[in-house]
Amino acid sequence: EAALAAAKGMCFIPNPGAQTQAYQSQADILLYGGAASGGKTALMLGVGIQQARSGIIFRRESNETDGLEKTGAEFIANAANYNGTDKEWTWTDGRTLKLAGMKEPDDWRKHAGRERDFIGFDEAGEFLESQVRSIMGWLRGPKGRRCRMILATNPPRSTDGFWLKQWFAPWLRPDFPNPAQPGELRWGVFVDTELIWCDGPKHLEINGELYAPRSFTFIPAKLADNPYRNTAEYRSTLQSLPEPLRSQLLYGDFN
Repeated sequence: EAALAAAKGMCFIPNPGAQTQAYQSQADILLYGGAASGGKTALMLGVGIQQARSGIIFRRESNETDGLEKTGAEFIANAANYNGTDKEWTWTDGRTLKLAGMKEPDDWRKHAGRERDFIGFDEAGEFLESQVRSIMGWLRGPKGRRCRMILATNPPRSTDGFWLKQWFAPWLRPDFPNPAQPGELRWGVFVDTELIWCDGPKHLEINGELYAPRSFTFIPAKLADNPYRNTAEYRSTLQSLPEPLRSQLLYGDFN
C-alpha cells in the first residue's frame, strides 16, 4: 500500500537496482549504462517526463528518435499532447519534452537559446565532445530548479566517443589514481579543453577566476538489470557477437 501510494500518478517507475539508483542520483552529469538493454532509454524518458520542466533528448540522427517516440507514447499515453512535426510533448501545466537529432558538429546551434533543466543524450558515445559541451550552456533554470544531464550509452564504437573516458576517468580508466565507486559523486570543472577534478563542491579559483564545480557519476547497468529484456535468447545473441562488440554490449566494457 505504501509503494502504491508513493507511485500514484507516476507513468514510469524505475526497475529496482541500477535504474532506480540512476533515477534518484543527485549528479549534475550522469553516465548511465554500458551493456545493452540496461534500461537507458526508459530512464531518460522517465526523468524527462516526471522530473523536468523543459527537457530534450538527443540522438545523433533525427530519424533515430523513433524508439524514443514509441516508448514515450507508451509511458505518456493521453497525459500530454504530442506534436509529431516538432517531436515534442506538451503538458497542460506548461511542461515540455522534445526529441531531436544533432548530426552535424554545429547542429547544437539549432537548439541554443532555449533553457533546459534536463538534457539527455541517447547513445552518447556517438556524439562529439564539442556538441555536448556546447549545448551544456543552456542547461539551466530558475534558482532552486534541479538541472541535470544524462549521458546514456553503450561503450563508444568509434573515437568520436573517447571523451567519455576522460569525463568519467575515475570510473572507467583502470590507471586513474583515485578510482570511484558506481554512483559515487565526484566534482570537476571544465577549463578550456581540460576537465579538472576537485575535492568537493566548493568554488575553485583558477587564474583569478572562480569556478563552481559540477558533480559527476557513473552508474553501470547490464542486461540482468532489465527484467523486460533479460532473456536467454537475447543473452545468447549478445554472446555470439564478434569482439570487441561482444564485450562492449554483453559486459559494458569501456576498455
